Amino acid sequence: MTGRSLRILFLAPQPFFEVRGTPLAVLHMTRALAGLGHQVDLLTFAQGETVPTEGVRHLRSLWLPVGRVKAGPSLAKMALDVPFLVEAAWRLRFGGYDVVHAVEEAAHLIAPFARWFRVPLVMDVDSSIPDQLRYSGFATRGPLLWAAEALERHALRHSAATVTVCASLTDGVRARAPEVPVFQVEDPPLVDPRSSPSPEAVNALRRDASMAPPQAWRSVNCTTLVLPVSNAASQ
Repeated sequence: MTGRSLRILFLAPQPFFEVRGTPLAVLHMTRALAGLGHQVDLLTFAQGETVPTEGVRHLRSLWLPVGRVKAGPSLAKMALDVPFLVEAAWRLRFGGYDVVHAVEEAAHLIAPFARWFRVPLVMDVDSSIPDQLRYSGFATRGPLLWAAEALERHALRHSAATVTVCASLTDGVRARAPEVPVFQVEDPPLVDPRSSPSPEAVNALRRDASMAPPQAWRSVNCTTLVLPVSNAASQ
């Protein structure tokens, strides 16, 4: 590693660990940062399984009896964001951190505190929170959506850098905050790319996705392949 070791407060308002998109990305990112020699404190919700995080100190915010926290916006997640933010702000003030790396709504919520305490903010844009609110139907208009849009603009404009996971998010960040450096780090695959799937697994996937065997393939539209697999994975 070149340069000095940094003390990083990594904020991920998610059940950790669960096998789904953001927790997987957080797991790999924190392990990578620790592997570079940085000191990483990871703050998550209280819910979730324990996984090995060598070189990472895993902290959990206050547990609340809200049941399982599903992906996407929810009242349960909003309730858990309150003790999470209190814990994050307290640690940011007194923890002696060099940088705060915040995922999803944590970046929006911690941005004012990062400015007050003069700690650089890295905003990890796994998705657009206002877009999540709209597309899920949780808030298509009104004060909650307006607040989310204002907080997102503020966080983007006052970030030292941003991290995105795909080209569309990179383009969106550059359009709204062209002066902020953007680093696109796409999510890792869920399987070891060096390994080959078994024929049984391939056949099972074809059956679930209603895909024909290779000998029956002629001309096929990519959309017809991608959508069934995406739908199956999201269920």
